[in-house]
Amino acid sequence: MLYNGRWMLRLTTKSLTIAVMLGLVWAGGGAAAPASAPVTRPTTSPDSDTAQLIAGTQRAIAQWDALPQLPACPINQVVRFGEVQGILTADWPILHNGPLQGRVSLTDLPGHACIKCIVSRRLGLFSPMFEYYELSQSEGKPSAREGKPFAPAAVCRHLQIVNNMTHLQVVQDIESVDRFEAISLIETLDGSDSPPVTLRVQVIQGTQPELSLAMSAATLPDLRREHPYEFEKYLRPLFRQFRQDEAIFAVEDKIAWQVMSDEWRPPPDLAARLKSLVAQLNSNEFAQRQSAQESLRRLGEPAALMLRSADRRDWTAEQNSRVNKFLGEFFPLTDDQAKKLGQDVNFLLDCLSSDDPALRAATLVHLDRLLGRKVECNLGQSPAERLAAIGELRRQLNSQTTTRDSSK
Repeated sequence: MLYNGRWMLRLTTKSLTIAVMLGLVWAGGGAAAPASAPVTRPTTSPDSDTAQLIAGTQRAIAQWDALPQLPACPINQVVRFGEVQGILTADWPILHNGPLQGRVSLTDLPGHACIKCIVSRRLGLFSPMFEYYELSQSEGKPSAREGKPFAPAAVCRHLQIVNNMTHLQVVQDIESVDRFEAISLIETLDGSDSPPVTLRVQVIQGTQPELSLAMSAATLPDLRREHPYEFEKYLRPLFRQFRQDEAIFAVEDKIAWQVMSDEWRPPPDLAARLKSLVAQLNSNEFAQRQSAQESLRRLGEPAALMLRSADRRDWTAEQNSRVNKFLGEFFPLTDDQAKKLGQDVNFLLDCLSSDDPALRAATLVHLDRLLGRKVECNLGQSPAERLAAIGELRRQLNSQTTTRDSSK
């Protein structure tokens, strides 16, 4: 990862191992490393390890004391994620008037945050970096040996965003005394042949690596299609920390319609219109064939859904070729991928946020059938209200899934 400036590497034993596994440790003067974070050393005492984790996190936050205090705001006024042609983007509302650095009091997150900018005045560019720490504690477990409680168990959550013209990295690592987990989405748009989007997951339990995953794709939708389980298990919770998962994981309508094709019902006049257009695709006049092809494109998804299962026994080679070309624009999934996504509740909930009312209705029917019960959701709400309702429905359904899983 190239980044103009230096940011210090987290030095805990577990996180150093994670950093090496993630490929975040470089040699060479121009390379960068992850941002500063707590320094802890392995010990044999749970109480001591907890105390060091707490102290290390507090030291990391204390390094920001010299920075100015910026006005309080929600996280989406610091960074706002979006998607352009399948690539994650980061807008920085807090920097719209120019680069700055300081501590940020977030109104919708309980921890501590700061933003810094590396400025290149020669190039007229600046690269923002955001960091966040949240330290939580729970009741300590009793010691079987002494009958006394340990110090409260501590968990440190660390979020980080690094952004420049060709690189965007979003990271979450969670550290406790006996576990370290790092999830990162890395996008590199440097013109190389490597896929630009990579999801990495690394877990260390105790001192032993437990999990190491790396998945790359050309776009976020491709990553979701090719690795739906990992996408939902790791990537969505990462962006949920930024309170923006509902807004950025919108599904392309053509993908959603392919999954929901069994629930689709054609308009009454569509069959007759398509019959006429397919006939024109075999016209002796090139201009008429082209005009019919453009008419199909304008009809879009409904035409594709009906033509996909059309009876082709009387079609000519020209008609088949042109229809196949048209359908190729609307069905990007394999049958297996479509089937898997059709069983993914989180994917279906994302489809409910579509601007297409017919697609929302078909999705709700599919969701009802998948769950075996009626799902209550007002499809006529405003987009903002619909996102809030979908978020609440997601929490309910995921909570029920967690409860069922824990009871097994």
